[in-house]
Amino acid sequence: MHMVIFIARKSAEDTLSILRILLERGCKELINEPDVLGNTPLHSLIVRYALEEARYGYDKWSKWDVLHLVRFLLQNGAKNSINQAGNSALACVFRHIRDWEVCFELLSMLIKEDGDPNIVGRDGSVPIMVLLIPLINTDTLHHFTHSMKVCFVNCIRILLQHGANPNCSYHQNLTPLHVLVFTVSENFLLTCDTLKRTNYDFIKNILYLLLQHGLDCNQTYQNILQAVLDMVRNVRSCQDMQCVYDLILTLVQYGADTNIVLSSMTTGGAIYSNEIARFGDALGLNGSPENDTTNEVSGSSGNGGGGGGSARQTLGESTFRNSFRTNSRYLLFYYIVLITKKDFILNDPELTFTHVIHLFFSTMQHDALYNCLKSLHNFYMAQVPSKKTEQLIAVISSLYRKPRNLKQLARLAIYEAVNRKLAQNINGLKLPGPLKEYVLNFER
Repeated sequence: MHMVIFIARKSAEDTLSILRILLERGCKELINEPDVLGNTPLHSLIVRYALEEARYGYDKWSKWDVLHLVRFLLQNGAKNSINQAGNSALACVFRHIRDWEVCFELLSMLIKEDGDPNIVGRDGSVPIMVLLIPLINTDTLHHFTHSMKVCFVNCIRILLQHGANPNCSYHQNLTPLHVLVFTVSENFLLTCDTLKRTNYDFIKNILYLLLQHGLDCNQTYQNILQAVLDMVRNVRSCQDMQCVYDLILTLVQYGADTNIVLSSMTTGGAIYSNEIARFGDALGLNGSPENDTTNEVSGSSGNGGGGGGSARQTLGESTFRNSFRTNSRYLLFYYIVLITKKDFILNDPELTFTHVIHLFFSTMQHDALYNCLKSLHNFYMAQVPSKKTEQLIAVISSLYRKPRNLKQLARLAIYEAVNRKLAQNINGLKLPGPLKEYVLNFER
């Protein structure tokens, strides 16, 4: 059967006739037999159509031909081939076929015949990851027409509706969420604003679909909000900053935690380590913890009461340093140091960069927020004033010196009470429409 599909190079009508004869003559028991590569006749049929799409010298089949042939095999017992161990037919469709309308039709057919959307392939990927990973290449999006995007989104929708796991991972660290965030980040490098906006809307539609089917914003090896903040490195305009804010707001509405303290070994931490080091040098606080302990012991044992005073001073400096180290690893601190690397962001007359700051101000817990703002305030007050950071420092100082009002505190209490999952629970709150909007969108 493999030879009929591949080597004979027959037309669709001739292939169907020969397959029917073989099945009537005793080959029905072999319909799920794999070849040396692990491909069953069903897989071979999918790959054969892909070769025709690529014009490799095969007689052209129409999409109706391949759909009819696949349906014929399924009706004659090829259902077991769909979930072939290590070689999912669903993944085979996404990996080889370029026509997204055909992909959608084949997926609909296979998934209705008990196709498993979570079966793992030889490379460790599941069908939804095979579908999403090509988006990392921005050229793929560049060639997508509107109808192709519709079919692509519908393929994801069908997989999710039939149980695909939106929190799956590829090689333990690449998740659908990280693929989408990386794609948006690379999209910022394009020069056409219209194309950038169209691509962003497309990716956001996919993100909404995943979130509505249980995507966990906090179940990733790298904090997803940090990955979004890292997109600031690629922004080329203030409109791009609006996309960063929009993405963070969406993730926060679906449960992303803004109170996370980044690890000292976190990816991207080197971005601001030099800034922190210079601040520590200015205060004389960059000694190692081991040296702090040595100084404290020698001070307390050397000069009686004077030594005790020295020890208390050293202990106070050590406490301040440790506090600053912790506070400088909050996501808010990380974001502010990132935007100071881009002058055009700070010089934006509309202050677009402050949208993210106010979003963190609205969603962080009290202690975490004001400890971070205190360290930011001290951090920038200790530096030589510059025109570039004047507006930023004014915003930080304003937020640091004023407490949140009662309405903001009530919103935060609601946010925490629903476990930070506003989007899923907002309709269950007995609030007027304007108040729901205020709570959901963290309006100022």
